[in-house]
Amino acid sequence: MRLWSQGRTMGICAGISMSTAADSSSTDNSRAKRTPTDDELMEKRLSETMNEMFGGYDIFTHVTKFFGFKVVLLGLYNGQGIPKSDQRIELRCTPSEEYIKIVIEKDKVQGAVLIGDTNLEETFENMILGEFDVSKLGDVSLLDPNIDLEDFFD
Repeated sequence: MRLWSQGRTMGICAGISMSTAADSSSTDNSRAKRTPTDDELMEKRLSETMNEMFGGYDIFTHVTKFFGFKVVLLGLYNGQGIPKSDQRIELRCTPSEEYIKIVIEKDKVQGAVLIGDTNLEETFENMILGEFDVSKLGDVSLLDPNIDLEDFFD
C-alpha cells in the first residue's frame, strides 16, 4: 500500500468496524448481554475483511507538521528492532531547511526521517518497499545533494 492511500484505507477500516458492530448488535439489542465471544468474532471478521481487501500495510508511515516543518516517518525510522551493530545511519542536515536521516541494514534502506520540504518521501518509500540494494551505488551517498534521487526511484 502506498503512502497516499493509507488515509482512505483507514476510513474504510472505520466503516467496516462500525458496520460489523452494527451487524452483531442488531440481533441483540442489549449491549450488556454481549459476550467476549461476540467481540472476538467481530474482531476476526474485521481482520479477515481487511486482509482480503488490502492485504495489510506494507510500511509504517506518519506525516505531520512540527514547528512549521513537514515531518515524515517511514518504516523503521528509528532502527526499531534492528541491532545497533547491523545499522548504518546516514544524515543530511541543512539548518533551518531540512533534516534527513536514513536507516540502512544489510545494504537496504529500512527507514527514514524527513523533516522539511525534502520531496524524498516517495523515493525512500519506494526504496524501502522495493528492497533496493544500496551497495550497487558504490561509494555514492544516497543523501548527496548533487544527486537527484527522485528521478531514479519514483
